[in-house]
Amino acid sequence: MVGIGVGGRKDRGWAWLPLVLALAVTPVASAGNDEGKYAPETVLAAEQRLSSAGETLGAASMCKDIDRDRVRAAILKVNEFIDRGVDNNRQYYAGKNIFAKGMAEGKDAIKRRRTDCRRAESDLTTLEEELGH
Repeated sequence: MVGIGVGGRKDRGWAWLPLVLALAVTPVASAGNDEGKYAPETVLAAEQRLSSAGETLGAASMCKDIDRDRVRAAILKVNEFIDRGVDNNRQYYAGKNIFAKGMAEGKDAIKRRRTDCRRAESDLTTLEEELGH
């Protein structure tokens, strides 16, 4: 079975997400700035991180044996990262939409049996560690 996973390395955590998310819809870096943070691969990594977190939480939300409070707490934490990492409505809605699409994918993965609740619980535990629960 293909697992959903949360991607990324555990030791990096989510501390960088607010900055990268703020830049996710900023098209151009000005000369002299840290252009690496505007690099497409950096923006893509932030989007993938949000999508993956959404997939994990969407799948976990479909599992009766996973405590709803764990799922709610993790969703709130991801939403806090989005809220702190944006400068305007466009960035806010971009982050929220990426996360929501990931949640829909995670729910669909459980419904279509592309993953199972055991994997969803394991992925949730990993995500909780990354979020600092």
